[in-house]
Amino acid sequence: MKPNYYDKFRCTADRCGFTCCQQWKIAVDGETRARWGKVEPSLCNAVEEKEGEHIIALNENRRCPFLEETGLCGLVLRYGDEMLPETCDIFPREIHDFGAFREYALVSCCPAVIDLMYGEESISLTDVRNAGDYGEQAVLSEVRRLMLDWMEREENSPNKNLLMIFYLLLDLYEKDELCLEQLSAYRETGFWEELSAAVDGAVTDLLDSFTERNELFLDLSENYRREGLYREYLEEIGEVAGKFSERCDREKLCEALSQFEQAFLSYRKLVRRFLWSELYSETLPPGGDLEDMLIAVQWLAMEYAAIRHAVFCAWLGQREESGGQMPLPYETVRQYMTVVSRMTGYDDEDIRAYLENSFERLIWDWGYFALITY
Repeated sequence: MKPNYYDKFRCTADRCGFTCCQQWKIAVDGETRARWGKVEPSLCNAVEEKEGEHIIALNENRRCPFLEETGLCGLVLRYGDEMLPETCDIFPREIHDFGAFREYALVSCCPAVIDLMYGEESISLTDVRNAGDYGEQAVLSEVRRLMLDWMEREENSPNKNLLMIFYLLLDLYEKDELCLEQLSAYRETGFWEELSAAVDGAVTDLLDSFTERNELFLDLSENYRREGLYREYLEEIGEVAGKFSERCDREKLCEALSQFEQAFLSYRKLVRRFLWSELYSETLPPGGDLEDMLIAVQWLAMEYAAIRHAVFCAWLGQREESGGQMPLPYETVRQYMTVVSRMTGYDDEDIRAYLENSFERLIWDWGYFALITY
C-alpha cells in the first residue's frame, strides 16, 4: 500500500535547494561499512560513532564529505548506487512491514515530496488493505483509516479536523478494550456533527495560542541554533520569535496574525495533505499501540504548530522589509515545512523522552492540544 503519488518521486539531486546531504545525522549500517572496507577502506574514515550509532562525520560546513561542489554524491559518481548507506538509498521513502505486506510512504522533510503533494489533483492510497491483514493491530489500522477520512473532509479547516482526530483518540484511550465494532459509532453523521459543534464552541484566546506556539518553536529550534545547524533558515526568524517573548504591541500583533492567517489559507489544500501524509506514515508503526498513536498525533501537532510559527515569522520579516502588504510565497511555506520536519524527525524513543521531560503528563488533555492547534 502506498500513496498514489509515491512512484512519481524523483530525487532532484544537484537541482535541490535543500540537499539531504547536510546538517543532519546520516546513519551508516554495518553492511555498508563492510562493503566500504572491501572496496576502499579509507571511506570508513568518514564514519564516527556517536551515542551508539555509526554516522557520517560532517565536515566544517556541516555537509557530508562525499557531497561534491556540484551537489552530486561522490560515492555514486565513483562507485555507483550500491555503495550508498541504506539511509541515503531509501530517503525520503519510509517502509513498514506488516506480516505478508508492506506499506510505503514519502516523508515530508524533502522539498520534492512537498512539491508532489502540492501538485497532485487528489491524494489517496493504492491497494487499501483489510483490517484483518494487520493482525493484532487490526483495530488500530481502522482507527488510522478513520483519521485519514476525517482529515480529508473539506468542509472543515485542517486545524479543526486535527482537533477532532485528537478527541477521537482520547475517547478511545479511555475505553477498557477496543474492538472494530466500536468504531462504527464514530462514522455516524450524528457523532460527527455533534463533535464538530463542540469544537466550534471551544474558546481559545488567539494570543495565548500564539504565545504557546512561539515558546514551542523556540524550544524546538534552540539546540539547532546553538549548534549552528540550519542557520540560514533559523537565525533570522529565531530573532523575530525571540522578540515576542518580550513586551509587544498586542493590537499590531493581532492585526498581523489576522493578515497572515488569510494569506496562509491559500495553502489549505497543501496543509491538509501534509497532515494526511504524516497521519498515514507516522501513526501506525509495526508493533505500536494506541498510546503510541496518541503520542504521534501530539508530536504532529507540535510539528505543525512550529511550521505555522516559522512561516509566520518569515512572512513578518519579509513584510517589514517590503514596508507593507506582503503575499506568502509558496517557496517560504515549502522551505519551513521541510526545515521543521527535519528538526522534528526524532525516533520514537526520543519523542517520548522529549514529551515526558517537557510536559507534566505524557498524554495531553484536549485543551492543550487545542491551544497549539487553534
